[in-house]
Amino acid sequence: MAKIRIGPDWRHGLDVLAELRSLLDPAVELMVDGSEIFTLPTALHVAQRLHELGIMWFEEPIPQNERAGIEELARKSPVPIAYGEHLFGREDALDALRHRQLSILQPDASTCGGISEARQMAQLGSFYGARVVPHTCAGPISLAANLHLAACVPTIRAIEYSFLFAPAWAAFGEGPELGPDAIVDGEIAIPRGPGLGVALNEAAVAKYPYQPPGTRVAGSLQGLPDRFVGDR
Repeated sequence: MAKIRIGPDWRHGLDVLAELRSLLDPAVELMVDGSEIFTLPTALHVAQRLHELGIMWFEEPIPQNERAGIEELARKSPVPIAYGEHLFGREDALDALRHRQLSILQPDASTCGGISEARQMAQLGSFYGARVVPHTCAGPISLAANLHLAACVPTIRAIEYSFLFAPAWAAFGEGPELGPDAIVDGEIAIPRGPGLGVALNEAAVAKYPYQPPGTRVAGSLQGLPDRFVGDR
């Protein structure tokens, strides 16, 4: 199981994806993240090609606040649609599920209101027949929280795991190894110990203060990400 992104140059991206799919064992599930950069018409066009390539799901093709568009996309797309990392709490998840805006629910315990809230979201997802795969794309505390979430919901069989974050987990986390070396037969042990079983190295984190959008970092202007860049 692996997830890749498709960027603004989506035509070229689809060609690369087709080549990758041909090189991998058919048993390897592939998912595609749209990074919220498309309008509805483009997302539907891309979704058709993803379906032809046997992609398991299309994640966040259009901005997450465009709920009516997401509902239309989920209704027409031939490939399952995934959303959830921006949903907050069970009511938000329930609204998305009741309006059939997704087939894969991706709650994140570190941003949706905590482990208990994420657990309720996951249970709702299962009730509506959605596959539940927690989102994780941050530091060691976030990963630990979602590992504990997965451990207490039987219908969760996988969580998002980005190898690119392994250096940050090692640098900022105190506790058990969370990097690729900790994965055994596709599984990683739940951190044990007080709290989440992982602590934050505050001294290491302090070396990288938050830079608000619109500030200059190393001479370049840091702004908010543009949307709909995939439709240019």
